[in-house]
Amino acid sequence: MMRMVGVKVNKIKEIAMEFMISPFTVLNEVNKYAQSASLAPIEIHIGGAVTNFNKSVGLLSSHLFEGVSPSPEKYVEVCRNIFKSKFFVALTRYLQDTGADAGVVHRLMKIPNAYFRLADNLYPLLSRTFGEDPSYNLRILIGGL
Repeated sequence: MMRMVGVKVNKIKEIAMEFMISPFTVLNEVNKYAQSASLAPIEIHIGGAVTNFNKSVGLLSSHLFEGVSPSPEKYVEVCRNIFKSKFFVALTRYLQDTGADAGVVHRLMKIPNAYFRLADNLYPLLSRTFGEDPSYNLRILIGGL
């Protein structure tokens, strides 16, 4: 029985490594699939394995930015090109439509206070670079900014 748990944990870690995502994400998605297919979920505790996985892999930002803090341009470029994210298009449109300031960027992106300068530097970049595509909108659904 214990061997099967180890095999499952190792397979979860293998998939997580392949896609550079959290083993928790792999387990959660597998269990969502199991539920949709009327299969039994995988019921294992992987907290310790995730801690070890995270230690061995390190921060994703270290891999993406080669261990240095990125410029705002590099940060946006990576988000757009690697993650195929339209977030900055929507954020730009929101900033243009509402006239919101850099503080909104800071709070929406949950940029720590130590990196507030990144939000200040992203703001002018967003106001001149993105926002061309009208099909993306950013709506603030909860809380005040």
